[in-house]
Amino acid sequence: RPMSVSNLLDAVKEGDRGACRAIADAGEAVGQVLSVFVNVLNPELVVVGGELAAASNILLDPIQAAIRRHSVATASADVRVVTGKLGNRAEVLGAAALILSQSPRALALQVGLRYADVPEAAINA
Repeated sequence: RPMSVSNLLDAVKEGDRGACRAIADAGEAVGQVLSVFVNVLNPELVVVGGELAAASNILLDPIQAAIRRHSVATASADVRVVTGKLGNRAEVLGAAALILSQSPRALALQVGLRYADVPEAAINA
């Protein structure tokens, strides 16, 4: 029967084995997909967000195991998988950070300067 994420997480908190297995299977699938990115990008950190992140290690441990199993050993050796701390604000804060990262260029264009005239230090500030 269909179950909402909230109900699934409640079942996990109550120790429901089926719910825990569903989350672990999802973690395995996510880890397999992430292993491709780990092989290509070799990150030090993978941050998992969203509602299911509340399942914590029931989700994170299978993600970590799948990354190690499906990635090149040197790429996955030091990668850590953690839950995000921004919660529901992550998307908004990310969008704001993206806009702010372009602020020096936008300001220069507003005041009529060419982008090339803006010092590199100001662009990367």
